[in-house]
Amino acid sequence: MSTFWSALLALFLDAFGKAATDWLTAWQTQQKADEAITNAAVSSAATETQQVITGVADARSQLTPAGSAGDLAAELRSRAAAQGSGNGAGEGSKPAS
Repeated sequence: MSTFWSALLALFLDAFGKAATDWLTAWQTQQKADEAITNAAVSSAATETQQVITGVADARSQLTPAGSAGDLAAELRSRAAAQGSGNGAGEGSKPAS
C-alpha cells in the first residue's frame, strides 16, 4: 500500500476513533444523569408514600372503636382540606351530597 493510502487510512481511523469515543462519553454521561433523575424520583415517591401511610395510620388511631371506613375517609378529607393540598386522599371519589 502506498504511503498516501496508509496515511489516509490512519487519518480516517483516527477521526472515527475520536468520534466513537466522544459519542460513548456523551452516552455514558446521559446514562448517569438519567439514573440520578430516576433515583431522585423513586426517593421522592417513597417519601410521599410513607407520609400518606403515616397520615392514614394517625387518622385511624383517632377514630372511635365503632368508626367506619367512611369516618376514616371523612377524617382524611378534612385533613387534606385543612392543609390546602388540593390532592388529598380520596379526592375525585367524593360522594355526591
